[in-house]
Amino acid sequence: MSDVFAAIDGKFDIIVSNPPYIAESEKKYMDKSVLEHEPTLALFAENNGLAIYQKICRQLKDHLKNDGSLYLEIGFLQGKAVVEMFEKAYPKAEVTLKKDESGHDRMVRVRF
Repeated sequence: MSDVFAAIDGKFDIIVSNPPYIAESEKKYMDKSVLEHEPTLALFAENNGLAIYQKICRQLKDHLKNDGSLYLEIGFLQGKAVVEMFEKAYPKAEVTLKKDESGHDRMVRVRF
């Protein structure tokens, strides 16, 4: 287990992450069973749910190879913020927002 990349060495072709990303203000949208049975640590992140993405963004250049891709699951209200975060940090990267089958923002791909 690692706090983002803290215990991970090396560079990778593909990195996939489903970090905690829910803002406290989004609890009202969540199913009761999730709130009752999932650990809070696995669900919620500070800074409107963006804290772990910010950490990944800061450390990504040390762990993703050229021509590599990062895939992140995101909250349905976070697409614009996560895309802008990675575009600002890595202006030469291709940052793509993907929607789920319901049409909600659900994944961001960052390709170096």
